[in-house]
Amino acid sequence: MARKRELARADRVLPGLWRLRLPLPWPGVPHGNAYAIAAGDGVVLVDTGLHEPGSMRQLELALGQAGLRVDHVRLVVCTHAHSDHYGQAAPIMERSGAELWMHPNHEHMTKAAEDPARAFELRFEIARQSGVPADTLAAYREARGEPSFGIAEIVMPDRELLPGVLIETDLGA
Repeated sequence: MARKRELARADRVLPGLWRLRLPLPWPGVPHGNAYAIAAGDGVVLVDTGLHEPGSMRQLELALGQAGLRVDHVRLVVCTHAHSDHYGQAAPIMERSGAELWMHPNHEHMTKAAEDPARAFELRFEIARQSGVPADTLAAYREARGEPSFGIAEIVMPDRELLPGVLIETDLGA
């Protein structure tokens, strides 16, 4: 039986900090978290969610529940270069004018972008070798549908997130 997809939502963690639950299409992993942190006249967006049809609308819904819009984003911070954390960085940056800060270890993502089908098969094989049950893997392959990389467009970080780099927000650095 197919499960219903989650809808995006925002949960206020504390004043100036919202957790954005963004839907994912993966069996067993119904959503990923992004965070909006108040910063001056906008927000720092930590992680962006997976890019797929309708995903920007889901992000807009979550931001709207927090009283925010994509054009409030002043900085995009991606904790790492996996598609569910970095996938919508390009359209968010384009719409908001924000910079991207991300850890410099992102070559695996740019290489995977060159051949998404091969990257998926490698990920699938790693999951199999890691003990993910065959029926779960089959459900994942079926739910995945058409091959999709989950990243709207490859964009390189404007600044590398390394020890000592501080992100200024209304809640502190």
